[in-house]
Amino acid sequence: MAMVAVPLLALHLVARPHQGWAVAAAVVCYTLPGAVAVPALRRLLDRRDGAQLAGWDATLRAVVLGAIPLAAVVGSLTLPVYAGLLASSSLLHVWGTAGRYTLIAKSLPDEHRVAANGLMSAFQTAGYVAGPAIAGGLLAALNPAWIIGIDAVTFAVLAATYRCAMAAQGSQVSTEPTIGPRPGGFRTILSIRQLLGLTALTALFFLLYGPIVVALPITVSSYSHHTGPLLGLFWTLFAIGEGVGGLAAPYLRRWRPWPVAVGVIAGWGICMLPAGLGDPVYLALAGFGIGGLIYAPFSAISMALFQRLTPPGSLVSVLAASQSIILIVPSAGVTLGGPLVTAVGARHTILLSGLATIGLAAIAGVVILLARALRPEEDLLPLGESRN
Repeated sequence: MAMVAVPLLALHLVARPHQGWAVAAAVVCYTLPGAVAVPALRRLLDRRDGAQLAGWDATLRAVVLGAIPLAAVVGSLTLPVYAGLLASSSLLHVWGTAGRYTLIAKSLPDEHRVAANGLMSAFQTAGYVAGPAIAGGLLAALNPAWIIGIDAVTFAVLAATYRCAMAAQGSQVSTEPTIGPRPGGFRTILSIRQLLGLTALTALFFLLYGPIVVALPITVSSYSHHTGPLLGLFWTLFAIGEGVGGLAAPYLRRWRPWPVAVGVIAGWGICMLPAGLGDPVYLALAGFGIGGLIYAPFSAISMALFQRLTPPGSLVSVLAASQSIILIVPSAGVTLGGPLVTAVGARHTILLSGLATIGLAAIAGVVILLARALRPEEDLLPLGESRN
């Protein structure tokens, strides 16, 4: 629901000449602070149990997002207040994500993690299928601030389920033995070539995605005066494709992971071209639906690579560090989306993003082929196989 409500509420709070900047600010504040706060929170959260980390994230989201409709009721919801509340709600998001995928790695052997990551993605996507559509329908009668309030209630339910998981596990602090101080997540990524390459590729992929978040609501308004429902339909079709793709991800574990990742990036760029070229709305909608289908395995496969390549005992900190990088760099793309939309227009911004993404896939493919030729011993087996 937030995918629709967060940018649209920003549009409601400012005049038209500044709408691109307002949407960019709202989207960045909903994600970036949590990434920036990772080093500061490492000592407090690094050894925490995965369920506890995820539960704290959901609780913070519920409380702070719930304050947004209250601020709207009392007439104090300005753009700076709105941005501040979104920023506060995001502080633990990176650690919550790390906690969820640490639970998977801790519970399952290597060959089953792609399936588990894909299933986790599919369950999460199920909410995105209904959420944007419901938000788009409710916007006919409700202010976007109340949609965010409903979203806060769903986070409260999620927090309660993690409390049950914590009670079942009976542990809140990691008990994994360590010898001496454990290296930080950033240092571990820098020391392992393939982790560094995976982080860089993912960050650049999401960097090029960033301007689309800013441009899409404005592009959708050119298709129809009913911006909310149509924007909800775009994200709903994307989520349906992503859900199906997440369930299909386990069937890709017999393929080598790097070519799959590059193919996903190229496919996503191609799917953005209809919206960028000004094709009829049904082709742009189809592009987002197929794009979600293509994109879904990327998350499952990249997360399985992190789970495989990270040394034991360092997974929480490495996932938190990588997620912070992957969020900070794309947030720069979202931030640049504002002036880019102002300079070339929303539709051309989507077109440039799609073409640049295709270019990134081509460059990554060449780099992977060169690396395989120079260091064949480092070529990864398919994620469903083991060297043992």
